[in-house]
Amino acid sequence: MNFNHFLGLYREERIDRVIVYNVEPIIAHALGARVLRVYLSAETLRKQRLRHPDLTVDHYRSLRPTLAFGEYRQESPRTAMVLFLDTKLNDWGFRAHVKSTRNGRELYVDSFCLMRRKTYNRALAKPYPIIKAHRLI
Repeated sequence: MNFNHFLGLYREERIDRVIVYNVEPIIAHALGARVLRVYLSAETLRKQRLRHPDLTVDHYRSLRPTLAFGEYRQESPRTAMVLFLDTKLNDWGFRAHVKSTRNGRELYVDSFCLMRRKTYNRALAKPYPIIKAHRLI
């Protein structure tokens, strides 16, 4: 992720989406996407700032590791919940949601939040199929 581009979105100085990660083909296929590139839009970031005011700019540094090393769980044919324990940067659990557009031409992060250990463990207990297992850094 180009962090300066992200900061422009975060500060509402930019409106163009930012590339946050390129997923593995198996993940894109599971979500019905024909692309690997995952975006974060200005609209989603504005929504995030309202719903999760506890997220700081530094927390967003964990978004890329969340998508790279987190466990992808299929929630619906076009969405996956990604769970990640960040023990290096923030010492928190994170959850991201990645979704594919209907035509499969784009992938977006549409949610990102902090999770306490208890909430993280509850999310792990949900019976969603695992697309890709969690990897430690």
